[in-house]
Amino acid sequence: MPSTLPVRAVFFIDGSNWYHALKKIGVRSDRLDYQKVARKLAEHREVRAIHYYVGALPRMPGQRNHPHTVRQREFLRELRAQGVQVFLGRVVRNYMPPNKNPAVETLRHLLAEERASLSERAAEEIARLCRMPLPYYIEKQVDTRITADLIGMAHRGEYDAAYLLSADSDFVPALNEAKSRGKLVFAAGPGQSAQLAAAADNFIRLKTDWFSGLRL
Repeated sequence: MPSTLPVRAVFFIDGSNWYHALKKIGVRSDRLDYQKVARKLAEHREVRAIHYYVGALPRMPGQRNHPHTVRQREFLRELRAQGVQVFLGRVVRNYMPPNKNPAVETLRHLLAEERASLSERAAEEIARLCRMPLPYYIEKQVDTRITADLIGMAHRGEYDAAYLLSADSDFVPALNEAKSRGKLVFAAGPGQSAQLAAAADNFIRLKTDWFSGLRL
């Protein structure tokens, strides 16, 4: 006799990827009702859990309450109030050496070609910029946590259908592993990934008008 139990769905949201993809289509990720988003995607399936993964922004040097950090904390507080489970990784500041920075090469050519027409102060400033490492930020312990949860929960039988809100093809092996355990796997987002689309049971492409009625 076929089971009448609802198919349990769990959502795995790659926060940074999701944020940037939505921004490109004019949708603010911090103004969405994530329970409604999940229910619309799940259709007849039962939404068991929504997981949101993101790197926690660090405090900026000399600024105790940087606006970006404050906004992120407010957003995460709102997510938790909606019943979303938040998992935090880290955001680490690294430095790109000048010889790896394409902009430095442009500055050096400018300095060599225009030095005669530049003031001594301007030339010194450009030379100083050519020696500066470029700070950049990368997330740590986010993709690995999504992968571990997606696979681990599949092995423990905690969902029947997984929804990955991301277009990052690095998750293809995790989707394949979940499918090998007999799970349905879906990927969704405004972006597109041929590799994810090939691995998932379905890639759900979300356009701006899809979010109508889902905003707070």
